[in-house]
Amino acid sequence: MRRDNFESQLAKILSNAFGKINVADTQCVMAYLASIPEPISNKLLTDTINDTTSNSIQDFKKTLKVKVDILSTDFKWMKRLIGSLPEQTAQTLKQEYIRRRMKYQNGRSANIWLRKRVTFLLEVCRSIPVPLHYLNSEKRRLQIANEWSKRCLIMFNKVMEEQTDDLDIFRLIVAVKQPADVWGFSPVLPDLQMLRSQQKQGEDINSHSQMIARAIARLVDSKWWLHQIDRRLKQYQEHTAIIIGKVRANVSPYVSNHTLQEYQSRKKYNLSWMQLMLLINEQYQLELPLIEAVKSSISNPHNRRVELMVRMRGFEELAKEQGFVGEFYTLTAPSKYHSWCKDKKGRTFSNSLYQGFTPHQTQQYLCKQWSKIRAKLERQNIKTFGFRVVEPHHDGTPHWHLLLFFKPEELEQARGIICAYTVEHDPQELNLSENFTPDQCSPRFDYKTMDPEKGSATGYIAKYIAKNIDGAYVDIDSEANCSSQLAAERVAAWASLWHIRQFQQIGGAPVTVWRELRRLKQVIPDDEVLEMARKAADSADWQGYIEANGGIDCKRCQRPVKLAKTINSASGRYDEDITKIFGVMATRSIQSRLDGWELREYGSESQIIYKPVSSPNLAFPLSSDSCAPWRSDNNCTPTIPDIVFDKCLEVQDIGISKNPLPFLSG
Repeated sequence: MRRDNFESQLAKILSNAFGKINVADTQCVMAYLASIPEPISNKLLTDTINDTTSNSIQDFKKTLKVKVDILSTDFKWMKRLIGSLPEQTAQTLKQEYIRRRMKYQNGRSANIWLRKRVTFLLEVCRSIPVPLHYLNSEKRRLQIANEWSKRCLIMFNKVMEEQTDDLDIFRLIVAVKQPADVWGFSPVLPDLQMLRSQQKQGEDINSHSQMIARAIARLVDSKWWLHQIDRRLKQYQEHTAIIIGKVRANVSPYVSNHTLQEYQSRKKYNLSWMQLMLLINEQYQLELPLIEAVKSSISNPHNRRVELMVRMRGFEELAKEQGFVGEFYTLTAPSKYHSWCKDKKGRTFSNSLYQGFTPHQTQQYLCKQWSKIRAKLERQNIKTFGFRVVEPHHDGTPHWHLLLFFKPEELEQARGIICAYTVEHDPQELNLSENFTPDQCSPRFDYKTMDPEKGSATGYIAKYIAKNIDGAYVDIDSEANCSSQLAAERVAAWASLWHIRQFQQIGGAPVTVWRELRRLKQVIPDDEVLEMARKAADSADWQGYIEANGGIDCKRCQRPVKLAKTINSASGRYDEDITKIFGVMATRSIQSRLDGWELREYGSESQIIYKPVSSPNLAFPLSSDSCAPWRSDNNCTPTIPDIVFDKCLEVQDIGISKNPLPFLSG
């Protein structure tokens, strides 16, 4: 508003309230109000006029002056506090602070809120050891990656030059990873303290030494650094958005709009690229559009949802047959992990107990509590199986849903164990008595025993599976207050950014073996176990597959049907062994994948006419949930020696035909 217009309007307001006034009084009041932001100055003027009992303009001016001085002091303090923050972040905090300052006459609440948020933001900023504007462009980030990888290389050379006796690999890795420690990230490493203890006891640590050597190779590689820095920057931006309130219901549920737009742009780019690419197999003279392969794989949300429902239904049928009882659990982290909360009317408000945690840190906490639960169930010899679904609250904080099956006589004990570890920390929030029961632990812990008369267990969890994949058959997401399809896309962006595994099978036979078996379309002779498992998988009978592959209680290493793999020694970027799945095996091995696929652009020159193939899921792996294991120390099946498939003798020795195509096509 122009100054002369505002002055004339102010004069009218003051005249209506206090009678005849002079120009000096109007200009004095204008000067007071000019020292504070306009939204709050207008409200202050109205409130002060309404609160003034005297008809004297002088008394009004004195009262206004006192209030303006207090506000002016607060705003000067606010400017100093947010002055070191990025401009956009500071502006958002300023707007929220003004809103809070207008809402309450006493500024204490707004001041406490601002001080806490700025403290969290400064801690997040300090976690990045370079000025943030250095990371604004990809070129600058590459320069930073080169610089910090060279720092690791300098530390490596320094230790190697000082080393006179046998190489101390522990001293070497501690020195080389110092630059990465400053950033707070590290390549995968074994427990160095435990490893040193094992070495002193004379145990062989050669395999772990190789892991350390590969970690060093990553630390001196600028590409590894660039990937870590890109990931850190994106998570920093999202964490900042969470702290300042840009991630919550009625604003931007689950993820910020910026992160959602980046995710959508990346998907659009990937789709455009896939539409230009063709898969060629020269050995078998086959061709396949890449986009068709992706649509036919578990990367397709529809296929992923259907497979999860099939597996869940198989678990439920198995539980009924063996007399197990299903129970549905919801596990939530303590209040300090939640940035924003919702009241009963769906309005959001800042959580005063929040301590600046990220969704990734919250997921780590829940995983740690689950590891305690799993260990306790194992010690008590309580068997269970089922599924876990991870989904975000409206502010991005993850929580878990689990559908687990137990023996009826063990159900109550298992429920107590799960509840005890879920409320292990900060139990005072729930006002629990010493001898509390699971029924008293809501909202941190909730449970519901499945009643077959009221519906199936699979039907109960179907909503949670659908709303976190593609939103199918769900109208509105009540947590996000938006359509289920939009909410599902936001959840996918959230899981991608924070690297959170949304779905996990608990117990039962490996799903990767199941997927390999589903590639095989012909009967497998001379191997009854393998054929039973193949037939069950081919007919989407998850229960039959588990029973054919050792039953529900069989340990992974003892299951009769396993993955058949080959190892390419030291062929990875960091001299790592690359393990490739080529089929399945029991008493014999069957190849389920074709080697030799290459990516080419449409229209690339070729003198060979290839045969189109319409069954991409049989030809090569593309999956998302429950991918083939990548760690060398997990429960994956033992590998078999390298196989040269063009040598008939070696091929026959492991039971694989020279041409695997008949097994891969009906």
